[in-house]
Amino acid sequence: QITPMDRFSVQVNTGYTYRDMQIPEEGNNSRNLAMTALRGGPLGTGRSPLELLDRRIGRTSGRFTGGVTLAFTPHGDFTHRLTLGADVTNWDNVTLTPYDEEIGTSGSVYNYRRQVTTLNLDYTATYQRQLTGAVRSNTSMGFQGYDRQNNRSSVRGFTFPAPGLSTVNATGRSEGWEDRDAARSAGYFMEQQLGFNELFFVTGGARFDAHSAFGEAAEDAAEEDPEPTPEPEVTVEPLTDEEL
Repeated sequence: QITPMDRFSVQVNTGYTYRDMQIPEEGNNSRNLAMTALRGGPLGTGRSPLELLDRRIGRTSGRFTGGVTLAFTPHGDFTHRLTLGADVTNWDNVTLTPYDEEIGTSGSVYNYRRQVTTLNLDYTATYQRQLTGAVRSNTSMGFQGYDRQNNRSSVRGFTFPAPGLSTVNATGRSEGWEDRDAARSAGYFMEQQLGFNELFFVTGGARFDAHSAFGEAAEDAAEEDPEPTPEPEVTVEPLTDEEL
């Protein structure tokens, strides 16, 4: 956190994780590494365990998260807070059976990739005022929104012409698909809270939201005649032993 001045602060959070896994062949089949070794010893059953290690099943992923929060207080009772965030995750999964003339396989490769990107924005302005000795007012308003992109692709290739090749582009026959979708949401809110002796609180508020899942017709209707979502609330704070 950085505080360049008493009334202004900047807080930054970030993180990154990376995973790279290599998985042996599983399942009830002749390429199952554990089953082949247990049943046939060093020579295996049909294929030796060392030979089966040529088949590569890799699972790789990386994730970045980051956020910045700006807080500004023009004076003691009025505050602004703006938060920007990002979450980017990638997956890259590969299953490779290499070309092997000795065991009579021309090989194949399968690759699945996915990237999910989420961006967030949150702004809140709050004004607090002591109306009387017993009544305190808290007024808030703000805006919230996010954008989420989900991109996926899968491709499979068959028949390598020679040893040492591992990409789909090098195979004699290939097939694949791609899919992209997005979700966006935005809304603003207003809230008024009255507190009585810091024990009894009455809160009233409203939200106006739009989401891409509602469709264009719903978005047009919201623009012409937006329907707020009421958010009433009443809370009571019990006295502690020290206050009794």
